[in-house]
Amino acid sequence: MSQRGYLYEPGTLLSGMKADLVDDAVKSYKNTTGAVVPFGVAVCIGASDDVLARIDSVTDKIVGIVVHDHATSNQGSVIGDSDDPFYDGSEDPSYGVPDKKTANVMRFGVIAVKVESAVTAESDVYVRHTVTTTELLGALRGDADSGKAARLSGAKFLTAADAGDVAFVFLFGDLRLMAGETTALGNKPGLISLVVGAEAAVAANAIEIAGTLVDLQGNVITDQRPVHIVSLPTTADQGDIAAAGTPVGTGFFAQNSATGENNASIIPTAAGLFSFRITNTVAEVNQVVVTADGCLPRVLRLTFA
Repeated sequence: MSQRGYLYEPGTLLSGMKADLVDDAVKSYKNTTGAVVPFGVAVCIGASDDVLARIDSVTDKIVGIVVHDHATSNQGSVIGDSDDPFYDGSEDPSYGVPDKKTANVMRFGVIAVKVESAVTAESDVYVRHTVTTTELLGALRGDADSGKAARLSGAKFLTAADAGDVAFVFLFGDLRLMAGETTALGNKPGLISLVVGAEAAVAANAIEIAGTLVDLQGNVITDQRPVHIVSLPTTADQGDIAAAGTPVGTGFFAQNSATGENNASIIPTAAGLFSFRITNTVAEVNQVVVTADGCLPRVLRLTFA
């Protein structure tokens, strides 16, 4: 098979530039934040599906990383020169997408980013969601910085870099900020085992689900890796995800009343156990999608009478 990827050298690119000739996926969003959005930072969905916003919460829905555009920047130097944005609270207005302009955002592919901390090749990507005085929202780094950054699923660093230098990031999967991670992730491939409880066993209009992460031989995976749950009902405001009556694992729950889509991220126990509850107040079918790093996804169809 012929070679399709041609990786550039990190020191030759600006933050936000495409770093490989492989196929990528880029979508355009309007910048209505009232300020410049720097190139090379991760951004989330805004007030509508064609508007972006700056990340300031672990619950924000990531859409990708802002791609460099010469048409909206007079930046002409390489990473590390004095006129690129330092992490000192002084974002250079010439280096980014101005307010009211269109930003190109990479959702899949390889992109150059100026990293906030030292990173190593083939390591996890973390995104800053909380700033003090010197950082950029959405900046990429190599650790959680005491809970001020969260791991970005579906992404990894391809190259190593020191703090303030450029590294290449590969966006390859479902981009989500994983809240509440406390330990390093395992890379063991596995499966998601689910047991659906009887509706009569819990509160009315509720079904509890217990789960386990196991490897391909059925052995429990003890590495604490995030489990993400999405409930997709047929009627808005229904199919809410809630904590189970006897909760296993720690998690964050959120619901979107506008679409009926509800989300939860759960960190299983050291034994790979987790549980959650789906509630519904109408007779309809809920489709529940459960995913975890390194595991094949599971889909449930829950019928509420």
